[in-house]
Amino acid sequence: IAEPSNRGKGRGKEVLRLMMRYGIEVLCVGLFTAKIKLSNTVSRKLFESQGFILVRQTSPGTFFFSSFFFFLECQD
Repeated sequence: IAEPSNRGKGRGKEVLRLMMRYGIEVLCVGLFTAKIKLSNTVSRKLFESQGFILVRQTSPGTFFFSSFFFFLECQD
């Protein structure tokens, strides 16, 4: 997926959906989180397109790099 020739073909979206489906159907996961670097706008857009919403943003200078935290709750 990371290879330049594979970008922009929807493969990341497909992989994210498959992982989430497996988490819900097999592992009974009820909450998904993602930690994404501020500079990674492509990943941020991918997760937002799948229903993830911004929860909080860390500030520079903390232990972790600046990032966005997203979550998506599963519906019963």
